Amino acid sequence: GQLRQLSKQMEMQQMQAVFNALAKEHHDEIMQMRRERNRAGLQELQEKLAAEAEAQVKAQGIEYKVGRFPYTASGKATAAGERDGHVKLIFDSEEKLLGAHFVGHNVTEMIGEPTLAKVLGVNAHRIARTIHAHPSMHEAVMEAAEDALGCAIHM
Repeated sequence: GQLRQLSKQMEMQQMQAVFNALAKEHHDEIMQMRRERNRAGLQELQEKLAAEAEAQVKAQGIEYKVGRFPYTASGKATAAGERDGHVKLIFDSEEKLLGAHFVGHNVTEMIGEPTLAKVLGVNAHRIARTIHAHPSMHEAVMEAAEDALGCAIHM
């Protein structure tokens, strides 16, 4: 908590120092480099966590299903120019959500739905049949649930 907050504060101070040293006209370039660096590091971490979580379920001998939806199949991701990424949902044999993994654009804004679904014990059918805004990145959650059920139509 506090260490992470301090780390972010230090990063912002470092960026401000670079910004001051290089002058205002380079601000956009600096911010683009920062976004690219953060995106690459976060994506690598998310992919590692996703692989570990599925491996844990498998190692525990839990029967499970996986639903995936690649951003390359998303109209919203295509329109945003953010086609790198995917949503992956892991369900148990009763189709209750065990875990969710997001890699790519807007993932921090999308994690709320599977978090609530897991807490409430929502199954894949309920996620798949919940109305999702269109076009939106959130549709990928619905699509991944449909994939786990074997009824995905947009891939």
